[in-house]
Amino acid sequence: MRWVFLSHDDTDHTGNLTQVLDGCPNATLVTNWFSVERMTTEVGLPLHRMRWVDDGERFDVGDRELIALRPPMFDSPTTRGLLETSTGVYWASDSFAAPVTAPADHVSDLDPDFWREGFSMINRTLCPWLTWVDSARWMSQVDRLRAADLTTIATAHGPVVTGTHVGQVLDLTAELPGQEPVVLPGQAALDEMLLALSAV
Repeated sequence: MRWVFLSHDDTDHTGNLTQVLDGCPNATLVTNWFSVERMTTEVGLPLHRMRWVDDGERFDVGDRELIALRPPMFDSPTTRGLLETSTGVYWASDSFAAPVTAPADHVSDLDPDFWREGFSMINRTLCPWLTWVDSARWMSQVDRLRAADLTTIATAHGPVVTGTHVGQVLDLTAELPGQEPVVLPGQAALDEMLLALSAV
């Protein structure tokens, strides 16, 4: 393995990073300064084996060119997606997430209404700041992805998006700022859970 791409510093993406780097001693870790800055108190990262790329920056991996492209929605400020320019495949980190109740390789495996509703709920939960954004600026970020001619969107939390579903998921993304914020469980829900557990 020659390259390891770290999209952001959430622990579900960094938990085995040290083991991966130990097992791939010739690999270069591609990430950004902010991820490294936020991780330094927890992990000793090999700076001499790194390539730092920020939003919009390109880098050559020998047989192709990749672009670090931040998706419109993110729950970590360090988030960068990765676009493979020759195929239009976009690794979108946690963005464009959707719930699944059974194994699913593609969004077409899901009920369309379930997918749309779940997509909206998860992405508004991950990005509560969406209710504050300027619509024109938001659309400029969505349109940036449209202009990239994506063929595939791969996310860490949901099935793969390809074909006509790419346009559909970008349309759903465009609608997010106009929706109400998700109301999360509070103390009343915790009290109910504790009461139910005490009865077991």
